[in-house]
Amino acid sequence: MLKGLVFFIAGLPVYCQNASLTGRVTDQSGAVVPGAKIVAKATATGTVSTVTSTSEGYYSLPALLPGRYDVEISKDGFVANRQVGLELAVQQVARLDVVMKVGAVSDRIEVTAQAVLLESESTTLGQVINNKQINELPLLGRNSYALAMLVPGVRPSAGVNNLVIDQISTVAYSINGMRSNSNEFLLDGAPNSAAAQNQPVINANPDMVQEFKVETNSFAAEYGRAAGGVFNVVTRGGTNQLRFSLYEFFRNDKLNANDFFANRAGVKRAPFKFNQFGGTVGGPVVLPKLYNGKNRTFFFFNTEIVRFIQGITFTAVLPDPRMLTGDFSQARLANGAAVTIYDPATTRPNPAGGFLRTPFAGNMIPGGRISPVARNVSKFFPAPNVAGVTALGAINYPTFPF
Repeated sequence: MLKGLVFFIAGLPVYCQNASLTGRVTDQSGAVVPGAKIVAKATATGTVSTVTSTSEGYYSLPALLPGRYDVEISKDGFVANRQVGLELAVQQVARLDVVMKVGAVSDRIEVTAQAVLLESESTTLGQVINNKQINELPLLGRNSYALAMLVPGVRPSAGVNNLVIDQISTVAYSINGMRSNSNEFLLDGAPNSAAAQNQPVINANPDMVQEFKVETNSFAAEYGRAAGGVFNVVTRGGTNQLRFSLYEFFRNDKLNANDFFANRAGVKRAPFKFNQFGGTVGGPVVLPKLYNGKNRTFFFFNTEIVRFIQGITFTAVLPDPRMLTGDFSQARLANGAAVTIYDPATTRPNPAGGFLRTPFAGNMIPGGRISPVARNVSKFFPAPNVAGVTALGAINYPTFPF
């Protein structure tokens, strides 16, 4: 089964998946610094975004792809201020206010530790699941959406199995008590919700996901199609270095415990083989005549294939072979009490109300009273494979059908 085949060209802005950086530039006295140059450079790709502070000292970089940035603020007459390693998450509106010192242009203040970025520009409630969590936390079935359970207010619905080949039961999470089909799914800002069950059309595997954000309340108007929450997944993009990976994840029945009923009946374990394998490749698109040949256009390709064999232990209640011949002398209820079989041909009114019937002698139905059709059909019933089960309705036939 081919689970996903995805090809991405990074560099085109999709605004609902971007991050923003805003703030105000002032001097040590608190006066605004207009005309300051703010340059944000993406660490991974080298892409540069530039803006100038307004007459009131404010600046805004609204279309930054999520990732790590080095930000430099400079102006003639002031010491340049450089912030290194600022991490911007998907849909984050981060605020970075800068106080500049008077000094020579050649001087520079460099902050190597990541600055604390306040997100005071948005009232949205939610949480970002970052790349480290996606890559290092265990994921049964390699379902990235399963990490949504780390977000407060998110709970899995009954029946969720995290298997990426099952669209209906893979992603079923209730957010703040709403129905699991009330959520909106976005992939790189584009709609990714199936029309039927409102599940994601593409279940992005961990190797293609950079990060994703789960918004649980007070999200912006552009996400107004959800009564529950919003899942916004950002896929990985290529960088200036050509990189690739190959992988395989597998599970099988060798280390699995047998089903309780199958083990009791001496039935072997149902077969199970689950293989997920694929690879990624990403890098720059070298266009010598455009954009100076680098830092502008990148590609990223990922494919994953799922192959699996899964036997299901089947439990059933079959009639005792003696019962098929009319012998119910050993039939018992769950509490051990004997079962009484009545002759329907002896039904008669009860003077006290209702009806009376006479039991078959010895709880044995005469052979002549059994329909020939029923007698022929009974030949197709297999015999129970659990010995000693006499209670009616008790499981006495565990097996796997294929």
